[in-house]
Amino acid sequence: MDVIAGTLTQLAGFTGGYSGVIFLILVAIGGIWLTFKNKERIYLLVWIITATFVVSIIASSHIPILPRYMIFLMIPFSLAIASLYTPIANLTSNGTKHLALIAVFLVAFGMLGIPFYQTYYTTYYKEDWRGIGRDMSLDTKPGDVIVPLPAYIEMPFSIYYNASAHGTTIYKATNISELKNSMNPDVNRSTYYIITYDIVAADPSLEMLNWVGKNIPINSRYGNIIVLKR
Repeated sequence: MDVIAGTLTQLAGFTGGYSGVIFLILVAIGGIWLTFKNKERIYLLVWIITATFVVSIIASSHIPILPRYMIFLMIPFSLAIASLYTPIANLTSNGTKHLALIAVFLVAFGMLGIPFYQTYYTTYYKEDWRGIGRDMSLDTKPGDVIVPLPAYIEMPFSIYYNASAHGTTIYKATNISELKNSMNPDVNRSTYYIITYDIVAADPSLEMLNWVGKNIPINSRYGNIIVLKR
C-alpha cells in the first residue's frame, strides 16, 4: 500500500507538504467539476486510476512494484486539473484575458515544482557509479575482493573501476552459498560489498541482503548505492 502513497507523492513533485496538497486538491476539484459536466470522462479517469492501483497491489505479491512504474497516471491527474480551465475561463471575458489565464496556470504549476528541482541536480538520487569508481580506486589495495550485489551491477561499476589495474578481484555471488564464500581468505586484505536496491528483485527472499547486513558494517553511501567493508 506504500506504493499508492508514494505514487501520489511523486506525481505531486516529491514535495509533499503544501505543494503536494495543492496538487491533490486541484485534482479533486477538477474531478468534481467533471462529475457534473461530463460524467463519461470522470468515469474513465477514475477507472484508469483505480484499475492501475488494484493491478499494482496484485502484482506486488509477485514482483517488486515501485511508484515510478505508475508515472503514466500523471495523464489522468493532469486531465482532471486541466478541466478547471473551463469554469475559470468562464469567469473572465473573452479575448486576450484567456491567454493571460493560461500564462498564470503555467507559472503557478512551474512554481510547484521548484522545491523539488532545487536539489534535483545537487543530490544523488540514483547510482553514482563515477563517484564510487573514483573512491574505490583510492580505497582499495592489491589483493582486496569486491562483491557486487546483485552480481550484474558489476557491468556499470567496471566502466569506472578497473579491477586489473588495481590488483583487486571482483567476485560475483548469485546465491547465499556463494556469498558466504566471498570473504577474502587473506585476513590482511579487505572485502567490499557494493549493494543497490536491485538486490530486492534479484533476491526476493532477501537472504543475501540479510546476511550482509548482519555480518558486514556499512562503509559509505552513494545515493542508492551502499558500500560495506570487512
